[in-house]
Amino acid sequence: PSALNMLRKWSTRHVFFKKIFKFLRKCEYIKDQGYLLEYLRTKLTEGNDGLIKNVSEMDEIHELVDEYDIGPYIVMIIDRENEDEYEYKVMLKKPISSIVSQIDMHIKKVTYSWALNTNLHDMNLDAILNHVRSYVKTFLNSNYNFSGSFIEELATFFTFKILGLGNIAPLLLDDEVEEFYVDKPGLRVYLDHAKWGRCISNIRLDEKDIEAFL
Repeated sequence: PSALNMLRKWSTRHVFFKKIFKFLRKCEYIKDQGYLLEYLRTKLTEGNDGLIKNVSEMDEIHELVDEYDIGPYIVMIIDRENEDEYEYKVMLKKPISSIVSQIDMHIKKVTYSWALNTNLHDMNLDAILNHVRSYVKTFLNSNYNFSGSFIEELATFFTFKILGLGNIAPLLLDDEVEEFYVDKPGLRVYLDHAKWGRCISNIRLDEKDIEAFL
């Protein structure tokens, strides 16, 4: 078909093929999406001048298309070559992750006794987060000689961790996340991203995570 010939001519990178296919899959008039994918793969690997030497080569390619910070976390948006959705990958910043274990046990002991004498039941989530964060910042400033911005990020991380919301924290902190979905405890969380649409994340929530949030 002439359209396929144009696709062959225009494509100079594997990523371009994926983006074309993603677009085609969104078109309502395409009935058999699986057949279309196989057809395009076959045509693009035909002949000595094929764009892709083999299908497994295409399966191995990932492209970082966006990266940004949210508090103590780094978010990476990854274009997975043989998948429709982008991957929303969250990592704790290295300076934070390198110090967390040293502070964790210390902060658990002091916050446990503090929590016994603090009534949080009548507060909404924002009020609870602000209240706990204020306490954590005071504790960190009193016991560690960190810079102001580093204290802010540590306070954010430990506030969510103390409240049992550590795994879900990036989704609550990221203003680009419009909605997120948990099909079942233990499965990867899906989300709607303001810029990149439906994404699959590397975040998995267990029953305790879900119960803490609810």
